[in-house]
Amino acid sequence: MKLLKKFPFAIKNARLILLKRICYHFTPLRIIGVNFLNTFPALRSNAFRKNIFVKRDFFTVSFHLHKLTKGVIKVKLRNQMDTTAYNQTYFRPSCSPALNLRVKTSDFFDPYYEKTYEQIQVPAALTRTPEETLLNYFSILREADNTIERRSCGTIGYARIPFPLAYNFLSKEFQKKLSFEEYLHSFAGIGHTNLIKLARISNKKTEVRFFYEIETIEAFEGIDTEYFGYSYGFIQLTQEQTGYRISDMNRIKEDFLCAPYHGWSHDAEAVVEVKYGGWCKLIKHRYPTIKNGYAKNIQFQGNDGAVYYMIFFTLTNGTDVEIAQYRKVDNEGWKQVKMKPEEECLTKSDS
Repeated sequence: MKLLKKFPFAIKNARLILLKRICYHFTPLRIIGVNFLNTFPALRSNAFRKNIFVKRDFFTVSFHLHKLTKGVIKVKLRNQMDTTAYNQTYFRPSCSPALNLRVKTSDFFDPYYEKTYEQIQVPAALTRTPEETLLNYFSILREADNTIERRSCGTIGYARIPFPLAYNFLSKEFQKKLSFEEYLHSFAGIGHTNLIKLARISNKKTEVRFFYEIETIEAFEGIDTEYFGYSYGFIQLTQEQTGYRISDMNRIKEDFLCAPYHGWSHDAEAVVEVKYGGWCKLIKHRYPTIKNGYAKNIQFQGNDGAVYYMIFFTLTNGTDVEIAQYRKVDNEGWKQVKMKPEEECLTKSDS
């Protein structure tokens, strides 16, 4: 039990969420340990693995990697939210207003009724700028319905009428990779879509890239009720003769149950401390986080003499997603960089 004396907090009836690369989470009264491979050799000791136990009735105690010097790990207890704030952050739906409200009535779809996507041309007025293109695209999809279960109340929204028009917001090259049938299937089970976050994340003229988050109402086969779901992703646009088109996009479903209980990678401050501090040994001093709406801005002084500026966006499920990285040396301006600590720092530590 010598190792436990080094930690200034009790762990009775507690479950430790360790900053980890790989977490071993066993049954109650079994060991919870971590394996940092060669990065954190102290955590591979038999003393560590034998002496940390938990009981069935426990509460979460998180602690962050603070400093790693000569194999000695110092940790600090995370400032815990009160129950109300914790529950509101991780287990409640979004309070954000819908942004995709451009389509006001069903008359908008009259020219596209009973037409295939090959017979439809997107009006140039809908795709004049990247922002207008995406707001109109998601507005068209807002009341598009592709649920399997039919409701006794009749048609839901505009049924599948919006999909052929929306598909033509994709570039010709993207359509070659994604058929209309595959595109339609990507909306399986969805009966309503609200765009709740949209932000351009590239400051380069040659790269038009956006972050987005949507709230969907989803129905499942065999269940006569619907549920809200949340997803986020990134969209790339390109400019064609008739306006802007979506050249690439992805959608990642949000997890509401695992992230709040396990791991550190959902927390912006922890990500910066672990990846850029613990793995890359880059942080000399980290400044307080600046929050602006759903954006988190984290700046730190690097051991290489440069200043770093990291931007994270907070999802509805409370997870912080790293969006962009900037670096500045002396009096030079901020330059966007693409650091990959997992490849550039962690791999070197393992070798």
